[in-house]
Amino acid sequence: MIHNFTVENFYSINEEQELDFTSTKKYSSSFTEYEDKFISNVNCFIGANASGKTNVFKALHFLLWYAQMSYYDMVGSYEALFDQHKLNKNKDTKFSLTFDNNNKLYKYELVLSPKEILEETLSTKAEKGYSYLYKLKNSNGNIEITYNRYNDLSKINSNEENRFKLKKNVTFLSFLLGTGYLEKLGLKEITSSIFSNVSNVDSRSYDHVSESVYLSRALEKSEFKNDLIPYLRSFDFGIEDFAQDESFKIQFDNGTTQQIIGFKHSNNGQSFSLSAIDESAGTVKGTFLLLNLIKVLSKGGIAIIDEIDARLHYDIARKLISLFTNKETNKYNAQLFFSTHQPLFLNDRDKKQIFLCEKEDYLNTEVYRLDEIEGVRNTENFFEKYLSGTYGATPRIGDV
Repeated sequence: MIHNFTVENFYSINEEQELDFTSTKKYSSSFTEYEDKFISNVNCFIGANASGKTNVFKALHFLLWYAQMSYYDMVGSYEALFDQHKLNKNKDTKFSLTFDNNNKLYKYELVLSPKEILEETLSTKAEKGYSYLYKLKNSNGNIEITYNRYNDLSKINSNEENRFKLKKNVTFLSFLLGTGYLEKLGLKEITSSIFSNVSNVDSRSYDHVSESVYLSRALEKSEFKNDLIPYLRSFDFGIEDFAQDESFKIQFDNGTTQQIIGFKHSNNGQSFSLSAIDESAGTVKGTFLLLNLIKVLSKGGIAIIDEIDARLHYDIARKLISLFTNKETNKYNAQLFFSTHQPLFLNDRDKKQIFLCEKEDYLNTEVYRLDEIEGVRNTENFFEKYLSGTYGATPRIGDV
């Protein structure tokens, strides 16, 4: 689970923003205990349009992907991976992530430019502070790696290490995970499963057609397909089952085709089937999110959902969120990070699970947790207080 995350100089995020997902007290059932702290299973982000909520999620998803997968996903690519803040093109971008895995607490730190890694450190919690497992430093293109002499990483095959050093834009962590070296120290991954509707590097969520295509591809071999039907029936979409007897396809501009999933509607002995593309946008998004959230819940992973209520009724979005607060459906302590423009969701959270996003001086994204505001109590009506502007992070709409 993720305990803490920091990001600096990434898209609209200029100064370092620290997001802490831990608490010293347990306020509700949607927390997981770790030693003397409680880690939130559900985290809600709210703020005005263009305040940077999507960029915060993009930063978190980027780091999780890049740290674990770049050694294999970045073969031969030296294109810019992201944009720095427009006012800080000459400044380094920095990330840090504190997470637990296999009953150990780790801290991962990364300094990079859009095209190459400059510094990287992986540490584990010791009696006092953190003890590093390795440190990487890029000195004018020369990669230097320092190992802690008390672990087996110093025994890495020199030929493999030299091959890694030729890749200036991939993380050493992804190399160690992929080659199995870290597994000897008890670390197989940061998290077992990741899903986000925000791309690693692009700035937009998926549209209706994209979700229809991705949903169809995912369901072709999904072990969770049958698990969706009870939920789809309960969501009042009018869906009885997936279409079994009709075939739907879409043709792309390059001439290729894709099989599209269909849904069966029936009532009083009458029935018909529709392609996902012909269903409502909310139906497809709800099904698409549900499938991927069930996957995350089955392994105890991480879900990052931007604008969870877009195209979805509040009650359905709320039901999806509840899958992470219910210990029966979240047996493996999966985490959900979601953004919204609907203040009603705030009343389901406590003050340590609510993050407010503002665009400071219209230039820089600033994120703060609700309990950082002095005097806020968990017993107050967050919905009404937010709408009244008490907490900030609301649009400043002027007269025309």
